[in-house]
Amino acid sequence: MPMTAMDQSSLYSLVYTSTASRPLAKSDLENILSSARKRNLEAQVTGLLLFTDGKFMQYLEGPKAGVLAIFEIIKTSSLHQDMIAISQQPLERREYGEWSMAFLADVDAHVLPRAIEDAPLIARLEASTTDTSTLAQTQLADFWKKPEIPSRS
Repeated sequence: MPMTAMDQSSLYSLVYTSTASRPLAKSDLENILSSARKRNLEAQVTGLLLFTDGKFMQYLEGPKAGVLAIFEIIKTSSLHQDMIAISQQPLERREYGEWSMAFLADVDAHVLPRAIEDAPLIARLEASTTDTSTLAQTQLADFWKKPEIPSRS
């Protein structure tokens, strides 16, 4: 969806972590993605969802009202527990504008194998610890490398 000048001037980002409330099957993850991508497209929100070792970290970006509305929906999901919003801030430009919801899961290959097309996204995460990386990029990269729930420091 093309961005307007107004969309770019009022961008906002939010990063949260949570723990899955139960073991998730491939169909659970596919359902999460399907509904998230549709909802995000409608709200002009883009971002990245990481899932590893039963933990989620998600980065949302877009118009502030859209980001906050989607976060409220996520908070009511029975699939999450121990949710912590670790970063909320205005944003100068989108980090993941090409994806309504990019997704990476590090789970058993028989559940959700990692696709070849994930390689550019993984490379981007692994490169996100440079001096020019944003706080969100660094948090996502750290989570992907070692899936611990970060504190709100």
